[in-house]
Amino acid sequence: MFIGIFLVYPYTSESVIPMKHFYTLLSLLILSVAAQAQLISKFTWDTYADPARADYGPNATGISTYATIETGGSNGTKGLSPGASGAHDINMYLPASYYEIPSLEIYIDFKRKESDAVFFTLGTFSFGMSGGSLYAKFLVKRNGVDSTVALNGLYSLPSDNAFHTYHYSYAASTGIATVSADGTNVGSWQAPTTGSKTILSWTGAGASATVGQIMDGTGANMPIIDNLIINNTDGYVTLPLRLTSFDAVKAGSTNQLSWTTTHEDDVQGFTIERSPDGISYDAIGTVSAEQRGYEAANAYTFTDNAPVATNYYRLKMTDIDGTAAYSSVKKITNAVAASISVYPNPVVNTVNIRLGEEEGTWAYAVTTIDGKTLKAGSIAGSQASLDLENAPKGLLIIRLKNAENEAQTFKLLKQ
Repeated sequence: MFIGIFLVYPYTSESVIPMKHFYTLLSLLILSVAAQAQLISKFTWDTYADPARADYGPNATGISTYATIETGGSNGTKGLSPGASGAHDINMYLPASYYEIPSLEIYIDFKRKESDAVFFTLGTFSFGMSGGSLYAKFLVKRNGVDSTVALNGLYSLPSDNAFHTYHYSYAASTGIATVSADGTNVGSWQAPTTGSKTILSWTGAGASATVGQIMDGTGANMPIIDNLIINNTDGYVTLPLRLTSFDAVKAGSTNQLSWTTTHEDDVQGFTIERSPDGISYDAIGTVSAEQRGYEAANAYTFTDNAPVATNYYRLKMTDIDGTAAYSSVKKITNAVAASISVYPNPVVNTVNIRLGEEEGTWAYAVTTIDGKTLKAGSIAGSQASLDLENAPKGLLIIRLKNAENEAQTFKLLKQ
C-alpha cells in the first residue's frame, strides 16, 4: 500500500533543462517513466526573484545574504550566483526531512570556478567536487547496520566557463548507485544482491540539507549553479500499512496525539517527532506497532506531557527493514510567554534578549539553521546581550526555554 508523502510531478514542457544536454534530458525522461521517479525539489531560478524560492517542493529555509539570481545561467537562462561582494559560499539550506528517504536522485548544472565545491550534502551524504574531481559519498543501511560508500576521483570537471550537468542516483529497489557527467556514466556501486534490501541511511543527518557548501565561485559574480532537480528514484515511499487518520489536540496542559491504521504488515513502529518551528524535528517518543494482522483496524495514542509554545507534530512510520515514511504535520499552539523580544533583527554584532515581565531563569541556545550550537547559557535577569560578531552570516535560530518547559523560538538574520 502506498503512502504518498510528496505529490507526483510529471516532467512537462515547462521543466527547464539545458537544450545542449538533450540526451541528458532524454535519459532523465526515460528513467522517470521506467522507475516512476518522483519529483521532490526543483530550483531553476528563472521564475521567482527570491533565490530561496523553489519552483516545486520546499523553499529553502536559509541562504547566503550575498547570493543572487543573475543572467548567464545554463543555456542562456538565469542561475544562482554567490554574489558580488567578495567570496561567499552559497549555503542554501533545505529542510532535511524531505530527502531522508531510501532512494535519491540529484541533477545539477554547475560551472566550475574553483577546485572544491559541494553540490548537495546532508549528514554523511555528500555529492560534489574535491580537488577538481567529481565524487559521491553516502551512508547505506542493510540488516540494521550502517556502512559508508565513497566514490572518489570519478571525473575531472572541465574549467571551460560552461555549464555541465552532473547526476547522482541510488535506487534501493535495485541496490545500484550511479554518477554521471553530461549523461555519461563515470562511476557506480552495487549493493549485495542477496538478502535484505539496502537503503540510504540518514543516521545523524541533522535538520538541514545544504546546497552550495564551500562554493563561492572564487568571488566571481556570475551564476555557477542552475537547474537543481531532486527526485525519489523509486517513486512513492512505500510502507506495508495505510494511515487512515492522524490528529493532534490540546488536553489540559498536555497535547494528545491519535492515529489509526490498517493493512499493517511487517511494521516495526512509530516515532513521534516534534518541532518548535516546523524545520528542526526531535523524537519525543515511540509506539510499537500492534501487528494484529493485515485486515485489522489499529488505534494508537501518544501524550506529549511537556509541550512547548508552538508544536509541530509528525509521525515517522518505520518498516522492519528500516524503510520509513512520514505523515502529514499537525500544529498546536499552547499558551506561553508573549512578552519576550529579540532585537535588533537583522543583527550585525550584538543581539539583545528582553524577557519583559517573565520571571525565573531562561535557558538559551543560538544555533545555525543546520543545528550547530554557537552559544548557550541562561538568563536570570530581565535582559541579556549576546555577542554574535563571530557568528556566520545568514539565518540563525535562538531558542529560549524556562523550567516549566515553556519555550519560544526566534529566527534571526546575521549580517
